[in-house]
Amino acid sequence: MYKILIVDDNEHNVQQVHSILERYNYSSGFLLEPEYFFERLKYESFDIVLMDVHMPNIDGLTLLKKVKTDPDFDQIPIVMLTADDNEKVLKECFDAGATDFLKKPISELELISRLKTIIANAEYVKRIQ
Repeated sequence: MYKILIVDDNEHNVQQVHSILERYNYSSGFLLEPEYFFERLKYESFDIVLMDVHMPNIDGLTLLKKVKTDPDFDQIPIVMLTADDNEKVLKECFDAGATDFLKKPISELELISRLKTIIANAEYVKRIQ
């Protein structure tokens, strides 16, 4: 079973995404304070991260860049989440190494479809290695 970490400072968003994941039997954890992201990854492993772009203290884009330069965690697929319509933000996320991008409010169909694609790709890579 794939384990997904939701990183978002908005508890309502976290509950919404967690609820969707639960309906599809995904295991998930959450983090409301992104500054503790690396500490969390050191004691608990996750297969996919869903991360909000706009958060206080450290924004998702900055955190994404740090993850992608850390050899211990750089292979974790990260899906960025935002209500922002700015395509510049989308480009910056992909340039920084985001695996995918979802607009808020989160569509259940879109979230589950994207997760299935990420998981299928991960399974394929495992088979060919």
